Amino acid sequence: MTEEVMYADLRFMAPEKSQDQDLQTARPKDSPSPSSFWRLATVAFGVFCLSSVVAAGVLAARFILVCHPGRERDENFTLQKAIVESLSQQLELLRAQNLNLTETVKQLANSRGRVCIPCPDNWLQHGENCYRFSKEWKTWQESKAQCSALESTLLKIESKEELV
Repeated sequence: MTEEVMYADLRFMAPEKSQDQDLQTARPKDSPSPSSFWRLATVAFGVFCLSSVVAAGVLAARFILVCHPGRERDENFTLQKAIVESLSQQLELLRAQNLNLTETVKQLANSRGRVCIPCPDNWLQHGENCYRFSKEWKTWQESKAQCSALESTLLKIESKEELV
């Protein structure tokens, strides 16, 4: 039996360098490392985010200032509406009281045996007579026609006592 001998050449290589070490050795000394690039990118992104937040705050403040007068106008409108409603209620109450007083005056006049009818609006009452004063200048005929239309007569003063 023959024995064959084989020879093998073994070469040991130095352990492989990590990728970071390869990049550091392949790069010139004055270029930034990848970690410093990411730091720079992170800082830039942070500055961008901060400026975006500040801009949003400024825009929000301006929006509030623009909308604020509208809110005051709405509050004033609501207040005015409440005042008008209150005055309308008071007016209705006064109209009801006026109607009640008119009816009371009629009842009192009837109970005394005289018929007393209150004067129309814009007329003045003196005793049992009603008077209407006009500021318009008209001829005698025009004034007489207007009095007839109002179912009245022109005033004729016959004595000094009547004038007073």
